Amino acid sequence: MPILDPAECTLLLLNTSHYLSDQLAPSPPCNLSRCYRLIHAAALAAAVPVYTATCQDRPGNEQATSRGSLPNATYYYSSGMMRALWSDRGLAQNIVGTKRSCLILAGCWLEIDITFVALIALADGFDAHVCFDASPSQHVETRQIAIDRILQAGAVPLCTAQMIHEWAERSPDDERRRALLNLLASDQGAPIGAHA
Repeated sequence: MPILDPAECTLLLLNTSHYLSDQLAPSPPCNLSRCYRLIHAAALAAAVPVYTATCQDRPGNEQATSRGSLPNATYYYSSGMMRALWSDRGLAQNIVGTKRSCLILAGCWLEIDITFVALIALADGFDAHVCFDASPSQHVETRQIAIDRILQAGAVPLCTAQMIHEWAERSPDDERRRALLNLLASDQGAPIGAHA
């Protein structure tokens, strides 16, 4: 698999509302909040379209509303399963409309929605990439099984820093490249992904 080209990528954040909303976010802000904001900032710097999808029946999403907290992101909400968001609500259609072949996934929960969307996206012809450091699992004992399932189906594993470095490497102009590398330099705090 070649280095990620931001011109071919679309970012889909799943069930991240709890970590991004100023009203709902844990206090003090957790590592995942920082990680999702970094991923979003990198997507904006690299001109990568950003979609967010939230299933309100997931733990932590009960209070999510249609008011998103990420600028320049397209939001999808459902009171049911992620399948409804992917097919019935037009999320897949809109992502296909970007004419970008690479779908990058991050969010909650690895063994549920991330796995489901990765499998469906692969079946729909996308090159699915999963940011495993930005995709926590609900249970430690199910994490490796979910990772194995996703990888055996053909998804590509990556981490947030790797994705940003690859976008910087393939970025066609110096200003975007500098913006991406500056994001990484300014985020040299706690390591990303220190969760289950």
